[in-house]
Amino acid sequence: MSLLTGATSAGQSRELKTLWKAARDGQYRTPGSIELQQATALFKRELAADPSPQLQQAWQTLGWQRTSIQLGNNGCQVLYEVAERREGRGFYLFCLQTGSRTALQVPHAFKDLHTGYIALAMANAARFRVVAWNTVPRYSDDEQGRHNADLAHLPESYFTALTRALATDDSIERVIQIHGFSRQKRKGNGKDAHIIVSNGTRQPDQTVLNQAARLRDALDVDTRVFPYDIHELGATTNRQGQLLREAGNVGFIHIELSTEIRKQLRNDAETCRAFADSLPGGRSGTP
Repeated sequence: MSLLTGATSAGQSRELKTLWKAARDGQYRTPGSIELQQATALFKRELAADPSPQLQQAWQTLGWQRTSIQLGNNGCQVLYEVAERREGRGFYLFCLQTGSRTALQVPHAFKDLHTGYIALAMANAARFRVVAWNTVPRYSDDEQGRHNADLAHLPESYFTALTRALATDDSIERVIQIHGFSRQKRKGNGKDAHIIVSNGTRQPDQTVLNQAARLRDALDVDTRVFPYDIHELGATTNRQGQLLREAGNVGFIHIELSTEIRKQLRNDAETCRAFADSLPGGRSGTP
């Protein structure tokens, strides 16, 4: 059964996990501008629940496989790269039948250990309208040199294409990113924090303050708001946050989780459930 709900069968849980784990492979290749324009248009069609068979064909021309799966009572679409084109473009889940109006992004599932699995647990419960993961390490080296696959900061990527689609879709109110940090590497009061919440600016709005309060209550750990309580890890250079603000969308929420909290979220069902319930759209069927 899913970590988060008894409604998702073990078979369904395994299906998404199997697809996700198989997609975590390949070498990053920077997509061209025309491809990203096409991807943005296709993401918009996904969000609009376009039933046309031409949508499947259009994804295939870009090297993607599109598969339907059932998560609980929700019919969902999974989008992943075909084996011949594993280029680090990501792994995407669309659960449009859920009442959630929140998208969840995990751009550093390798570097920020456990974040990918935490998102997978919540995704299996169809708790969010859209979930997106990166599929290759943030940085990698080969004979051609070092490759930058940091989807939270690259100027253009499939994450930016998705974010552009999300920014203009009325069904999406919040875009949440979860990240990880090591307290031992932080300065000042960062060593004491377990959660850091921001909106990517130095002026957090009431939504961010409320989110921090919910996390503090749900997990009972030191939770800080950037820049009021802490001056680190405020996501001010996060590309997805920038794109959303440029589009007039103020729904970006950036959550940094300490190593200790990430381990607990992955291994303890009750903690993971409390975390998910504290997020906008985290309760299945709610906005």
